[in-house]
Amino acid sequence: MRSWRRFWTLPPSDRRLTVRVAALLVATRVGLWLLPFSTVRHLLDRVARRSDTRADRTNLPARVGWVVAAVARRLPATTCLAQALAADALLRRHGFSPHLRIGVREPDRADGRPLDSHAWVECGGTVVVGALDSLVSYAVLSHQ
Repeated sequence: MRSWRRFWTLPPSDRRLTVRVAALLVATRVGLWLLPFSTVRHLLDRVARRSDTRADRTNLPARVGWVVAAVARRLPATTCLAQALAADALLRRHGFSPHLRIGVREPDRADGRPLDSHAWVECGGTVVVGALDSLVSYAVLSHQ
């Protein structure tokens, strides 16, 4: 209930952004369950090509990062990959040039850490989605 009250206190531009992010995250997550990764990327590229000039671009990358994190906390099974793909498409749609990063970290037999992967988005030299203290330990597989 508190989440709904907080949602209605947001400025209209942030409410619209929240609804867009929620729809995009759900669609991306379902797409990743049902479709090959390349098909999901192609569909998100189509979403990103549509220009959205109505949105308030003021501090948009940071706002997208905040909204993606807030919505993802409330949607079950929303992975870092779904969050990164949705944020990347949304930022490109608004004319930004984000960088989608997908990386892996080798297992550490000493502390029992298994092979680990992570996805994040950088925009303007800042990580906007998927920030971790240990990002430097990931070998980046994909520079998109």
